[in-house]
Amino acid sequence: MINYVFVNDLIEIQLEEPPNNRKWELDLPRGFQTIKGSYNPNGYTLIRKWVIQPLVPGEFTIYCYYRQLCCGNPIVETRAYRIIVQ
Repeated sequence: MINYVFVNDLIEIQLEEPPNNRKWELDLPRGFQTIKGSYNPNGYTLIRKWVIQPLVPGEFTIYCYYRQLCCGNPIVETRAYRIIVQ
């Protein structure tokens, strides 16, 4: 899926995180800034959420890695989001 946005638009990425000793991490390309980092919006939900903002036009891929919190932190799952900034 490709998302089209404009420079300085706010983008929200939200991923479900089951309580199994694993955590989502966000890998942003250059040209993006984090407005609000990883947090659980209601404090008790298991949703990991980021608000990011593109600063330059171009085509980017944002990766989210689902890591296990023990045993060397192996990556269990990867999600990629293609974003075209105009």
